[in-house]
Amino acid sequence: MLKSAEKLYITSSGLSQSISQLETELGITIFNRSRKGTFPTEEGKILINRASEVLQIISKLNEELFDYKNNKKVHLKIVATPTFSTVLQRALNRINVEHPNVTIDIEEKDPALIMETIKHTEYDFCFFPQDLEILESEKNINYDLIRTDQVHVIVSKNSPLYHFQFVTQADVLNMETACYSIYSNYYYSKLIKKNKNKIKFTTNSMSILTEAVKEHKVFVYSNESGAKFHPDIISGIIKSIPYKENNEFVFKDLWVVYPKNKKLTDISKIFIEIVKELAM
Repeated sequence: MLKSAEKLYITSSGLSQSISQLETELGITIFNRSRKGTFPTEEGKILINRASEVLQIISKLNEELFDYKNNKKVHLKIVATPTFSTVLQRALNRINVEHPNVTIDIEEKDPALIMETIKHTEYDFCFFPQDLEILESEKNINYDLIRTDQVHVIVSKNSPLYHFQFVTQADVLNMETACYSIYSNYYYSKLIKKNKNKIKFTTNSMSILTEAVKEHKVFVYSNESGAKFHPDIISGIIKSIPYKENNEFVFKDLWVVYPKNKKLTDISKIFIEIVKELAM
């Protein structure tokens, strides 16, 4: 009895009282006590055997729950505009290292389609630039600001704009541009029309768009945070330059949006915080 009490880190009298209470509750005698020692009764042997089985089941259950918590697959479904492509790539690299059990689907869509999609809860959340008043007009979504981002133009070393510290509306007036096709009827399309730019071509391939900037004297409208991680910008082959209108820099708000009836999971919150950190 003394050794058993020591293993349980309680006194022998405390252990004896616990056994007596259990015997009273069950209406049996678990141990026969005599001067020769304490020995289990036949009822006690049955109880001890069953208790051992229960403890083994509990131990196995704890192991299975631990494995499940640490090895379960978590899947995220995200939609975004190309604005976030380089930031999302870095976020994916981070989440893969820090949370290797997470799998992620990312799709690119037109902002108008994203608004419709997210209301029907097909995706966990989405990233895209949008005007606050449009988001406020929607009743079934939650939204959180990622950052207020500068509008930039992307040019190559061959462009006459390459060494500019900033680019104005007058600088790009009538210049040829390339356009990512999903931006039709969206903010950059409005800029192109207002600045009377000639659209050389449109494409839904970011690699083709990048090559067009490098090989021709076209420029592309983009966002500062989306452009800064591009490898060709880092190497200096192409350059991201702030855009000004009426002598003021132009800004667009970048948001994460998700349905009101679909609560963000812990891993969703972690991923969003990583994107916010990288976009800063």
